[in-house]
Amino acid sequence: MDARNTPVFCRRGRRSPGACYCFCRSMVLTLWEIAMILVGNGRLLPLALLSLCLVLCACRRSTRERWIIPAGYVGWLRLDYSVEGTRPLPLEHDHYVIRMPLSARMATSSVNDPSVDDNEYYAEGSGGLRKLRFGWPPTPGYAIQHAYSQGHLHPPTNIFWQSHTIEFECVFVGTRSDFSANGRNCSAWHPGDPMPPKYPKRLVGPHPPASPESTGK
Repeated sequence: MDARNTPVFCRRGRRSPGACYCFCRSMVLTLWEIAMILVGNGRLLPLALLSLCLVLCACRRSTRERWIIPAGYVGWLRLDYSVEGTRPLPLEHDHYVIRMPLSARMATSSVNDPSVDDNEYYAEGSGGLRKLRFGWPPTPGYAIQHAYSQGHLHPPTNIFWQSHTIEFECVFVGTRSDFSANGRNCSAWHPGDPMPPKYPKRLVGPHPPASPESTGK
């Protein structure tokens, strides 16, 4: 199947605006409710437990990340996964380390399915590392204002689970006013471009002339 025609899978952190919960966790909770119904039948208890185990085994296995960002940088940062010919991410203390360059764009051959809620973000300057806050409600000052990962859903392999592949992760660092004024689409950021493109402006057409009935004439 052409990846361009597969459904887009987008996961925002629980600490991001418009947050959504982990797809896997919500699926487990739904199946647990179904399992409780099946348990009421007694004879279907083995089937209920087997179904729940299948989903738990299929749930994503991810490695937490530690992002190191140049101090004072403002704007979007993007990390692309599973890119052939690029280096794997170094692993330190059970964290992938992403040392983001000034270009704010990075690619790795590593495969990961990160939770932005579990990642750590730091600004690196002459004084060393300073942890950046990522929370809700958002911080007005310099902090991580938004983070999300995006990929594609694969065709379902069974009735209980539909796998997905995360292609990239986007993070915005700056003040809240910086984020509000940015207006750029990190998901549409093409390799080689210095920054993401602007969202297209909404065109507002001219208002139709008022009819004689509406004016009372």
